[in-house]
Amino acid sequence: MLFAWLRELPFVSDRGDRVQYHDVVRDPMLRLQRRRSPRRWAEQHTWLADTFAGWRAEVEGPLSADELWATEEWRELRFAESYHLLCASPRTALPLVLRDVVDACDHGEVVARRLARVLVEAGDDNEALKVRSWGHDLLEALADSGERGERGERGEGGGGGGRENETGGVLGALALLLGRAGLDARGQAVARMLRGRELRLSGAYERALGEYEQALALDPELERAYYGRGVTRAEQRDYAAAITDLDRADELAPDTARVLFVRGDYHRILGHHEEAVRDLDRAVALGPDLAGAWASRGVTRHGTGDIEQALADLDRALELDPEHVWALVRRARVHRSREEHDRQFADLDRAVALGPELAWVSCQRGDALRVAGRDTEALADYDRALELDPAYASAYASRGVSRSRLGRHEGGLADLDRALALHPAYPWALVQRSVVHRKTDEYEASYEDADRAVELEPESAWALWNRGEALRCLGRFEEARVDLDRALSLFPGSVWAVGCRGAVLHELRLYGEALDDLDRAVTLDPDGAWHLMRRIMTLLAVGRPEDARTDLDRYLVIGDDLAWAHHTLAQIHLLDGRTEDAAAALAEAARLGLVEPAGLEELARTQRRAGEWRAARETADRMRALHEAGGVFCLALAVAGERGQDAARPVWREAYRLASGWELAEGASGFLHAVIAAGLGDWADLDEHLAGLLTGPREWVDVAWLADLLDELALAPGGSPEEAERLAVRLARVREAREAISGRYAR
Repeated sequence: MLFAWLRELPFVSDRGDRVQYHDVVRDPMLRLQRRRSPRRWAEQHTWLADTFAGWRAEVEGPLSADELWATEEWRELRFAESYHLLCASPRTALPLVLRDVVDACDHGEVVARRLARVLVEAGDDNEALKVRSWGHDLLEALADSGERGERGERGEGGGGGGRENETGGVLGALALLLGRAGLDARGQAVARMLRGRELRLSGAYERALGEYEQALALDPELERAYYGRGVTRAEQRDYAAAITDLDRADELAPDTARVLFVRGDYHRILGHHEEAVRDLDRAVALGPDLAGAWASRGVTRHGTGDIEQALADLDRALELDPEHVWALVRRARVHRSREEHDRQFADLDRAVALGPELAWVSCQRGDALRVAGRDTEALADYDRALELDPAYASAYASRGVSRSRLGRHEGGLADLDRALALHPAYPWALVQRSVVHRKTDEYEASYEDADRAVELEPESAWALWNRGEALRCLGRFEEARVDLDRALSLFPGSVWAVGCRGAVLHELRLYGEALDDLDRAVTLDPDGAWHLMRRIMTLLAVGRPEDARTDLDRYLVIGDDLAWAHHTLAQIHLLDGRTEDAAAALAEAARLGLVEPAGLEELARTQRRAGEWRAARETADRMRALHEAGGVFCLALAVAGERGQDAARPVWREAYRLASGWELAEGASGFLHAVIAAGLGDWADLDEHLAGLLTGPREWVDVAWLADLLDELALAPGGSPEEAERLAVRLARVREAREAISGRYAR
């Protein structure tokens, strides 16, 4: 009855299971009690403090040390105990409560502010000016930063979005405590550790490291300082140093799930799969509800090819935390490996919906779209990521790749330049910029980027492949072979490395080995157009034109340079005597954009074979306007075929004069001069050229081309029987060499 009556009084506030007088009534009542009997006042508050301490101890029983401040019931009892201690003996209690403020800061501004208000209330009620001043100063410091509510990070237990402002938020409160509270060494160490955490969360990594160093100087056995310093070093991508710190944290606090989880994750990043799984196994055993550990183990298993177990772990992570964005993104990758593309993009869409403000999530979906060949859609995600984080190097790099793949090489290079300005030691961006430089024929720049990438990641098969390809484009074939051999020793299944090595071996005239590599590349990647193109070239080099024609049929379905394909098909038709088919293929090549003078030599040959002499001369004139030496060469053949050898001699002499300046691939100049020597009837010069051309490894297609043109000269009207016989003998030698090549590489 009395309690019910009390609740109805106008100056009493109902606080659920308790009531409190309004300040206007409460303050004079407390002042009267305190002044009437200070000793009784102190005794009563001491008794109340002891009572709350006893209740707190009961709650504390089943809790671990890490759980105390995270438990609201325990905190409220601790705050009540602190209030009464401050009222009973402010001078004695204030240092203890200020030390508690450090621990309260560990759990965010809301908790720290609650304890600061306890100081204000106790100071007001006890007229303890120093206590009240501390409370107001702490509230003022904490008020300079927005509330962060509950703890947002597992491990150290810090909230997200910490600020670098020395006068605001938890950072400001801790600075105040370090400057004036007279904390003992342990208290200072914890405060420094917490400042390190706040600075790390704000991205001020160097300053965070400084705080952690001071914390460890004060307390060399503060496990959380090692943990925090390790995480900070990882943010700076120094994962090896991070693991060293976490090793020490594990020594100081064995079987701590968060330490094992994070260390396992860093081992995963470094590719230490065995160590990662060992740590993550222990982490999930000790903390079975730790979703991040399940997710990291799933990603590690995916990296080792254990796709089913990877999916099981990531599913478990998302059962524990359905809004675990990183787990969704990584499960999407597993779905891609299982070719479950609908599920892949469902996970990514869900991740973007959960984290629309997270730049990396938009970037991840962009990467998935890019890998799927949907570059235009990918650009929208990259643009969004860069709106959210204008300094996001990875998004610039990925957008640069998509822009280049869409033919926008200048924009692609600008993005990749920006990525590398933000993060100079970025191997992926260096390799991708190297690739774009090759697309724009900037081969030296391509090599420079490729070389730097290998310096940064000397054991990366991908980086070694890229440098090998850059060296191939520079004509440095022996060096390229060394890089590609090394790449394949590291990753035998690299289709790009084996295909590129096949191309290099071709240039080194090791055609049999080249064909072995290219056969393997096509087997590994049946839809790889570049490997198929290179195999077509090598099949022609070893005298297997029919197999090359079969590959061309496939290339016309999957390839992207159809003009080249029809041009090559025309060359095969010509060597096979199928003039009309050759003419049709050349017309199709021209329609598809074959750029002259390419194709004009073959077109003139089809016209000469058809007896279309006027058309052949006109084609030669067209070629002459674009490539004078080549045009005169074709004109000499047309004149010889129509009017005879004697009429063509002046044109052959002009061709001879111009041929010395004709820029040709290695070996082609010798074939050209051999035909000119035959046209001039200079048999000694022809023999000299043939001696070099028909010894050593030669491409069948070049020797076949030479035989075809010499045969054309042999059929030309005019000339003496002696000259015809001399040409026939030499033509037979060329044909014999042609057949020897195809016989050597016959299946």
